[in-house]
Amino acid sequence: MNGASGYLFYLINKYNGPTRYIPVYKSEIKPSLDGHFTFEKHSLLTSTLAAEDEDREIKLEVYQSQKSGKHKFIGGSTFTL
Repeated sequence: MNGASGYLFYLINKYNGPTRYIPVYKSEIKPSLDGHFTFEKHSLLTSTLAAEDEDREIKLEVYQSQKSGKHKFIGGSTFTL
């Protein structure tokens, strides 16, 4: 992940209109173990993610946690179910 180290977390957001996404899940903040990150599995209902619309966009964002609270965005992607 671009040589990221320290602590990471991710957000899952659902599409809610032009250029607007609503957060539906934030992972726990995890430390790097030799440059690798492992997150626990988590299940979300289709109704929560996409209001039962398999073509609705979902956005994944990954951040490097900062003590200041101004977390650094390091990557992301959009996808559908």
